[in-house]
Amino acid sequence: MDLAGHLLTSSSPTSFSVLYNLLLPSGFIERFLVHFTSQSKLPIPQRAGNFGHMNKIANLLKDSVTKNKKLEKLVEGISGWDQALETLSQINSVYIVPPDLKPTDSMVKDKKPPGEFDDSLV
Repeated sequence: MDLAGHLLTSSSPTSFSVLYNLLLPSGFIERFLVHFTSQSKLPIPQRAGNFGHMNKIANLLKDSVTKNKKLEKLVEGISGWDQALETLSQINSVYIVPPDLKPTDSMVKDKKPPGEFDDSLV
């Protein structure tokens, strides 16, 4: 995940070169998108345990493509890209919490660790 994140978000020519020379010719991104799309159609209990990581990588790829025009041209030629984007938007609409519903920092700080009893309620 760290390597994929670095390669996708880095603006260095070396990172783009590694991405272009390793991941695209080998068909890795295309196979990843096909696998991501097929796993997303399974019911949640039957999904592989790494689906959350795949979702993060797909979101990184989508964000990187919108920021990098070279990468956008390369990825648009991959079959399954449009279907993966559609699937990703459906998943994100369900699982991403809108900013106005996220807990504030003070709520997170005041949260008791699991197993700690709050006797102020008694």
